[in-house]
Amino acid sequence: MTFVDNHDTDRWRSVAGDLPRTRYGIGLVMMTRGLPCLYYGTEIGMDGFAAPDGLVRDDFPGGWTEDDRSAFGSEGRSDAEEDLWQFTAALGQARRQYREAFSSPMAHLIPRGGQYHFLRSDGKQHLLVLTNASDESAELDWNQVAPLRHQAQDCASVLDSSGDGPATLRWGAPLTLQPWHFQVYRLND
Repeated sequence: MTFVDNHDTDRWRSVAGDLPRTRYGIGLVMMTRGLPCLYYGTEIGMDGFAAPDGLVRDDFPGGWTEDDRSAFGSEGRSDAEEDLWQFTAALGQARRQYREAFSSPMAHLIPRGGQYHFLRSDGKQHLLVLTNASDESAELDWNQVAPLRHQAQDCASVLDSSGDGPATLRWGAPLTLQPWHFQVYRLND
């Protein structure tokens, strides 16, 4: 089981400090090995430090008549909460849609300059994850990613507008990875 926070730790949003880093951490938990476990509220960026533990156990907004708002639906979420919720939901949908790829070994490359790239593949479906865990933009080095190619000519985002970067990508085309970039592409032969 993998997680970025739980009922005994500081909330991930508080540790990460901002939305891009929060998204990055959730993305890694959802796309790497293991069974992801999200503590309630992580999907909307609830914050708090475990000093004491009760401070990370606030009620999720909504569900009770006396609550000011309900974050159970998009109409009750702030723009930032909705953005994070959509991103997290898209990652979960990718895990469900490409279930076999997540039951197979993961191929990953040695991180360089903040960039960490890996492949989830069952031999038929290939998901390429491109990341940049840096405060600086960086150009993607396609030569570094080449071992993960599998004859791909182009890539299509499985996160739609929730991911960072273009929705479609031609293999080898220039790509600037923004700070804390996280995108998942399906490789197309």
